[in-house]
Amino acid sequence: LQHNPEQRTRISLSHINMKNVILMMFGLVIALQGCKKDGSSSRVSVMNKVSLKLKSPAGADLFAPGTTEQINEGNTTLYYLVGNSKVEYFDQGKDYPKGLFIHNDASTGEYLVEVFLNHDVPDGGVSTNILEYAHYSPDTIQVKIRKAGRSIGYDRLWLNGEEISLTEKRQPDVIIKTRTK
Repeated sequence: LQHNPEQRTRISLSHINMKNVILMMFGLVIALQGCKKDGSSSRVSVMNKVSLKLKSPAGADLFAPGTTEQINEGNTTLYYLVGNSKVEYFDQGKDYPKGLFIHNDASTGEYLVEVFLNHDVPDGGVSTNILEYAHYSPDTIQVKIRKAGRSIGYDRLWLNGEEISLTEKRQPDVIIKTRTK
């Protein structure tokens, strides 16, 4: 009986490959067990944001740096109407403590503000949010809040009292501002 080293090598490699496959399958089963949904998740999906572009009557982007009387996060305040009281929004623990975020839209090169609206109202209730600026009249954003399971959003939107169609809404709303102060 002759010993064939190639055959033993093939057997060893096959054995190692099968061993690796079994270990990977076992690891996959363990990983997938950690992904099971058991209803105990505390995740909540919240869509409570509105995007706006503010322009001068001449078409200037009022958020753009260098614009005369530029609107920025430092001279803009978000208020939530709670009952009959206007309450300034500020939460140091949030990524955007003032409840708004002004940034450049890379696809258009224009600036816009993302406003995070009050969703602490009952399902079907109307949330009223007021943006105040240093040199311009305030804007009022109202939304009808919808809550379903762990999801929060809105199904109707009013901007300064005018209803905005959500089915046709694809771009940020543009508001023409004239200096008031």
